[in-house]
This record gives sequence, C-alpha cells and structure tokens, in this order.
Amino acid sequence: MKKLSVLMSALVIALAFVACEKDEPTPVPKLEVKDAVEVVIGESTELEIKGGVAPYEAKSANEEVVTVKVEGAKLTITAVKVTEEPAPEARETGGEETVEPVVVTVTDKAGTKVTVKVTVKEAEVTPEA
Repeated sequence: MKKLSVLMSALVIALAFVACEKDEPTPVPKLEVKDAVEVVIGESTELEIKGGVAPYEAKSANEEVVTVKVEGAKLTITAVKVTEEPAPEARETGGEETVEPVVVTVTDKAGTKVTVKVTVKEAEVTPEA
C-alpha cells in the first residue's frame, strides 16, 4: 500500500509539472498586402489582407487623393484625384510626369504595419472615330 501511495504521489507531481509547462505560442502569419497598385480617378480597387492579427485598420497619407476602407480582410482603395506633388525624381516619361504615390498604411491588432504605394492615374480618353 505504501508503494502504491508513493507511486501515485510521483504520478500526480509529474502531471502537475507537465500541466504547468508553457505552451508554445502559435506563430502568427506575416501581415501581407500587395505593395503597390495603380488606380484610375473615380474608381476603386480591392486588395486582400493576409496574415497578421485581425481586426485591421488602414490610413491614407493623403485622403484628398486616396481614401481607404477596411471590411474584414478586404482593403478598398479609392482614387479621388491625381496628386499634385511630383516625385522627388520627377521626370518626363512618355509625355507623363512621374508623381509621388500616396502611401496607405495597414495595421493589424498586434500593431504590425505594412504599406501600399498607390499611384493615381487619370482615365485615358480614347478619341471617337
């Protein structure tokens, strides 16, 4: 009976140590969003937000040019107007001046941030024949 008592005590102590071990945290997938897009004035594009920890938030660096909305894991980017600020390396390329993209920052619940560079384009007008 004494041996059974000692054996049961050892078993209980062993189980207590196993139960008290810290569980390995589940790794969170890296927060990802497409890093650059072009959007025509008056139109929107939707991007999928992957990984990270929901819920997500998004902020446009220039809401007069680009607005953003997050619903679940979907980021909607809407082009309002073309930015008036030329890129630092502004140059003429094919008749179009290079303009500075607007940066949209996506943040997850854990505070991880990723950015999307949004270039706003004017709609191309095709001459009628």
